[in-house]
Amino acid sequence: MEAVVLGNVTLDILCYYVEDVPRHDSVPFGKVVIGPGGCGSNVAMGLSALGVSTALVAKIASGEVFSLVEPHWRRAGLDTRYVAVEKNADPAVSVGLVDRCAQPRFIHTPGANAGLTVDDLDPAALAQQGARFLHIGGRQAR
Repeated sequence: MEAVVLGNVTLDILCYYVEDVPRHDSVPFGKVVIGPGGCGSNVAMGLSALGVSTALVAKIASGEVFSLVEPHWRRAGLDTRYVAVEKNADPAVSVGLVDRCAQPRFIHTPGANAGLTVDDLDPAALAQQGARFLHIGGRQAR
């Protein structure tokens, strides 16, 4: 492994195109894309896709969200041995309402990410595995 990413993971549900969100009416849209998201996961998958051997340090709830995200990580060749799959955590989900100018507005719940801290990182062990670069991605809204 050459790079390590410590960061958040979500299931992204992107709804296209949403121009307005009325307070008391339904919001119609024409297309939905569902896949992995979160700053940490996105950066790790991007590095992996560029050919950089990358490990992700993250927390994710077990269950449906993990089942939907994990195959994407596997296809990207991402090293996920440092991803903690939490049985009692809530899933992290971001719903993106994307307008025709490609500007999203997100509705987000942090889920298992709320339990991720720098203490989940073991720099010495990662360096022994060959890691030379560290990226920290994402923050939790308070």
